[in-house]
Amino acid sequence: MAKTRDDLTSPALYERQIRLLAERYRDRGWPAEIELTTPLVESHALDVSRRLAREVSAGEYAFEPLVPHAAMLNGKPRTIYRIDPLDAVVFGALVRVLSATIEPRLGAYLHSYRKGYSQWTAARALINHARTHAQSRPDPRERGLFVLRRDVRRYDENIPVGDDSSLWTTLERLLGGATLGYRGDLAGFLRRAFRPPVAREGAPPSPLARGVPTGLPTQSIACNVYLLPLDDELRALPGGFYARYGDDIVFAHHERDAVEHAARTLEAGVARLGLHFNPDKSYAYWLTRPGRAHASATDYRPTTRVPYLGFEVGFDGARLRSDKRRTLWLGLQKRLLHADMLLRGQPLSERADALCHVVRVTFDHSSALGDRYASWLEMPMMSREDLRQLDYQIALLVAQRLSGQRGPRAFRSFPRRRLYESHGLPSLLHKYAVARAKVRAVTP
Repeated sequence: MAKTRDDLTSPALYERQIRLLAERYRDRGWPAEIELTTPLVESHALDVSRRLAREVSAGEYAFEPLVPHAAMLNGKPRTIYRIDPLDAVVFGALVRVLSATIEPRLGAYLHSYRKGYSQWTAARALINHARTHAQSRPDPRERGLFVLRRDVRRYDENIPVGDDSSLWTTLERLLGGATLGYRGDLAGFLRRAFRPPVAREGAPPSPLARGVPTGLPTQSIACNVYLLPLDDELRALPGGFYARYGDDIVFAHHERDAVEHAARTLEAGVARLGLHFNPDKSYAYWLTRPGRAHASATDYRPTTRVPYLGFEVGFDGARLRSDKRRTLWLGLQKRLLHADMLLRGQPLSERADALCHVVRVTFDHSSALGDRYASWLEMPMMSREDLRQLDYQIALLVAQRLSGQRGPRAFRSFPRRRLYESHGLPSLLHKYAVARAKVRAVTP
C-alpha cells in the first residue's frame, strides 16, 4: 500500500482506514453501528478510497445522520451514536490528518488522546514536579505542595458547538492556515464533521445544540482543544505545575496564594467557555510526606498522596488507586482459590508451582489472562516501598494457601525465598527494577 500523505486528497489515507476497520472487526464480526457493506470489503478498498479522496477534497461529500441509541458506559446511562460505514472511514481519515497537523502546537502538559502521552505520563510529570520540589528544599519542614483537582461536569456533552463557539477559532488558530488538502470551505467542513446531523424521531435530522456526539471520532480532538484558552491562563502562572487529561485538571504550587489565584482563574475561565466544574470532583490538597495539616490552611485536605487518573501520587512515587488496587487483589485471591481447589490431592510442590504460575499469569500484561491493572504496577514511577509491601502480601497469600496456616507463620512452611527461587513466584519489585533500567538505557 502506498505511503499515506497527511492530506485529504490521498486515496491511501482512506484505504488505510478501511483496512484498519476490517482488521479490527474481521475476527469478531461486524457490529451493527459500523457494518461494512459490499462496496467496502477489502477487495474494493482502493476503488472506494479513490472515490472518497475525490469527493471529500472537492467538498462534495456529505455526512449521513447519526443514529442515537441508549447505552451504559462505566455504569452510567449515556447516548451513543451509530455512524454510517462510509462516514466512519472519512471521520477516521480526517482525525488522522487533523491530529498530525495540530500536534506540534499542543503543549507537553496535555496528556490525553495523543501518541506518546497517557495517564501514566501525566502522573509521572506530577511525581517529577514533587520530587524536584523536595530536592530543592533540604529542610523537610519547607516541603509541601498545594494541589487543586478539577473535573468539568459532563464535559463532552456540554462543549458549546454553536456558530459562536470558541472551538472553531481555537481550531483555526491551531491549523495555522493549513488546508489539509481540502479545496473548499475547510471551516465549514470541520463544523459539519464535529456536529453532523442527528436522526430524530418525528423530526428532520439536525445537529446537537451542545456537545460532540459520544462515539464520534472527532470527539477526542474537541475534548483536547476546547480548553486550550484555559490552559494558556494556568500555564502563565509562574512556579506552578499544570497538567490536563481531557477535562481532568491538576494544578500544584508551593505557595497558597498562587494556588488560590489559580482556583479563581479556573472558575472564571471555565465559565467563559460555557462550562461548569463538577463540585463532587473538585478537591484542594496539602501534599506532604508525613501528611500533616497545614498550620494556616486548614481548608486544604492534608494527604500523603493525591488521587490522580487511577493512581495515588506522592513524593515517593505512585501506587494504584485504592479501588483499582482492591479489584486487582480480589481477582488474585479468587484465581488462587479456584486453582487450589482444582489441585486438591496433588503434591505440595506441584501445588506451589501451579499457584506461583497463576500469580505470574495475573501480572503478565502480555497475556490475555493477565489482570488489566497489573501492567500499571510495572511503571518506573511506582513507589518502591509500595511494591515491596505488595510482594510481601502476595507471597503471604500463596504461603497461606499452601500451608493452611494464617498470618506470617505460613512462611515457616513456605519461606518467601523458596517461593521465589524454587517455584518461580514473580517479584513486582524486580519488575520495577527492570522497568527503571530500560528507562535509564534510553534516557540520554
